Amino acid sequence: MEERAVKEFEWYLRDYLFRQYNLNNRRIVLKQLPMEMINTYLRYRHSDQTDLKQYLEEVLKNLLARHVINEIVIDGSIELHDNLFRLQCAKCYYISYLNHLEPRECLRCASTDLNEFPRRNK
Repeated sequence: MEERAVKEFEWYLRDYLFRQYNLNNRRIVLKQLPMEMINTYLRYRHSDQTDLKQYLEEVLKNLLARHVINEIVIDGSIELHDNLFRLQCAKCYYISYLNHLEPRECLRCASTDLNEFPRRNK
């Protein structure tokens, strides 16, 4: 599995979780997630579900280790540990979705100079 593809999938999954949280949906069923990604993101429209399942396994390990999600074994779902915040790196302009428990640094370049996205005019 290519590392770049896994990192890209992680970004899309974090985006999906961010949007689901904003819709008051904190619990996501793992079996349905690959199909949800295919239906939601044009990037994965022609992807194979088995490939997405492999990416998902890899990304879930990372998200569990970083305390972004909790795994609920009983019903095969995941739940967001806390709200995700959308932040933009001032150095490389990458959009990162982070929660309070994660280090406040860009997921691409590790810069700590992050701003709310979109920036609010004062």
